[in-house]
Amino acid sequence: MITKANIRQLAIYCLTGIAFYSHSLASNPNATLSFKYQSVGGDAGIINLEMNEDNTFTLDMVLLDFNNDHVVLKGTWTEDKENNEFHFTFTGQQPHLPALFNAEMITGENTFKINKELDEIWIYHTLCRRINPQVLFATKAKR
Repeated sequence: MITKANIRQLAIYCLTGIAFYSHSLASNPNATLSFKYQSVGGDAGIINLEMNEDNTFTLDMVLLDFNNDHVVLKGTWTEDKENNEFHFTFTGQQPHLPALFNAEMITGENTFKINKELDEIWIYHTLCRRINPQVLFATKAKR
């Protein structure tokens, strides 16, 4: 059954998606996307993690549980091939990391890691799926 609350939440998702896309273009228009994790499940947040080929990243989150608070983490990432992990270091906002990530993902006060073999991760109680940009762009080109 479709309710006003469902329609409102869908509208928020759509508007947030548009905002994420335009924000990423404006903040780093020359960056080429390497990896992307995007929220696909859960109702706690709308999450978008973009990892660029220049080893910068943006983690953009709208926390629905907290009056749509907007949290943006920006920084750099490295690949640890030996341990199959991506390591992230950010500056700026200092969110409470245990609220965002599982304990095994937190590596420091402003650092976290992701097992690069996982296609799905949890950020802020929200399921996020890895999207390969090459597949995404190829799919769009076929349309």
